[in-house]
Amino acid sequence: MKVSLITFFCLITTKVILAQSVLTYQAVELSSLTVKYQNSYYYFENKDIIIYYDFWAENGDDGFSIYNKTDSTIYIDYSKCHFIKGTNTYDYYTEDIHVEETQVSNYNTRYSGNSYGYSSINGNSKSVNSIGYSSGYGNSKTSGVVQTTKDLKKDKKIVEIPSKSKIFNSKFLVSKDIYFDQMFLINNTANGPKSIDFNPDNTPLKISSMICYSFNENANYNCITNKFYVSKITNAKPSDFKGKKVSKTTSDEFGKTKTTFDYEYQFRHYNFYYVVKLKHKAKCSV
Repeated sequence: MKVSLITFFCLITTKVILAQSVLTYQAVELSSLTVKYQNSYYYFENKDIIIYYDFWAENGDDGFSIYNKTDSTIYIDYSKCHFIKGTNTYDYYTEDIHVEETQVSNYNTRYSGNSYGYSSINGNSKSVNSIGYSSGYGNSKTSGVVQTTKDLKKDKKIVEIPSKSKIFNSKFLVSKDIYFDQMFLINNTANGPKSIDFNPDNTPLKISSMICYSFNENANYNCITNKFYVSKITNAKPSDFKGKKVSKTTSDEFGKTKTTFDYEYQFRHYNFYYVVKLKHKAKCSV
């Protein structure tokens, strides 16, 4: 058996790790027979509410916002609301309790004769307070206070939407799956993006959003189911997916300008999401 000198050196002197790099992006377009796509928005509207959908995220975001058009309070019962992927149903409400963490920090520089620190845990909210001091050149002292609060929270089963206002909910990913077949190779992007189209009958993925609302907290819920399907998948190498680098200059309330940089992202629309195909390279690490 032949072993390269590099491989042999890695095995006897170092550990081997896997480094990830992006091979291909898959931009996935969603279409619908029940929801309008207009002015860059996917939305459903009736006489009471408007539901907006925004799928753009890595692996897709099931997020939606609900706007109350009426002059009355509307109630959303999340125990009756579901995200449906293929034949699997996922509930927007569960009995699970989760931890919500908040951090507040404040640092300044001042003179101090001593160096010390302490931490304490107070109350049922599990509030952790930490104070520390460190010395600097010329007797300058940097002091900081970091407060971390961890609260145990449970999702609300029923939420209110006051008149002419909206709420937002995001809980599930659409899909992490990469699509490929013999005629649609994932790595065939050297000469530009490659696409494949689907219809409702041959689509590789169907999803639905079921939302139930009422004007009475305890009865007469109206349920709306909006359906989507994958209508197009495009494979693109990183440079084609991101596009050109562009700058954006903004001004704050005091007239101070700030320039930030981003990419064009030609596929960045509310009816798209994307999946990243990674390749692994073995590397030596001491």
